[in-house]
This record gives sequence, C-alpha cells and structure tokens, in this order.
Amino acid sequence: MADSHDTTETITDEQIRALRQEAGEAGDTVQRVLCDVALTGEDSACDPDCLDEDGRPDYSGGGHSDEDLRRIRLALRMSAAEAWTECARVIQDARG
Repeated sequence: MADSHDTTETITDEQIRALRQEAGEAGDTVQRVLCDVALTGEDSACDPDCLDEDGRPDYSGGGHSDEDLRRIRLALRMSAAEAWTECARVIQDARG
C-alpha cells in the first residue's frame, strides 16, 4: 500500500482543477477553497472589499453553517502543500 506521500505524488493539477469545478458546481465552498489554495495559494473568489480581520476572504455573510465557516477559515490558513495533500486525499477516497 502506498503511503500518503506517494499518493500526493500521483495527483495532478488537472485533477485538482476538476475537483474544484465539481465542488463549485455542487456548492461545496469548503472544497472549492481547498482546491484554490492547493493550486494558487489563495482563494480565487476573493473579494478584496470583503476581508475578515486577518485580511482573508470573509464568508460569514454567505449563508454558510458555523461548521462550514470554521472549515473555510482553516482552509484559508493552510499552506498550498497542506491543501494539496487534503485534495489528494479526497481524490483518492473517491477512487475507492
């Protein structure tokens, strides 16, 4: 069985872009943000006029649950490598 490092090595930008697209279409903001951070290091939907006290995108007015807001904030604070690893895990889980 491959370790998690080997797993993340097999995931491509294209697969993460596809996951981001699917997440966006499904309304899964948490996963979309994770994919953005993995690919670019930031949230592509960032509105510079709507930032929180830490200067990160503020999703509090978007009708998200408290749990989703917590997970979005965590994703926005991840490094690109950490977000990449999480996206790779989601892709691998979907493969079964």
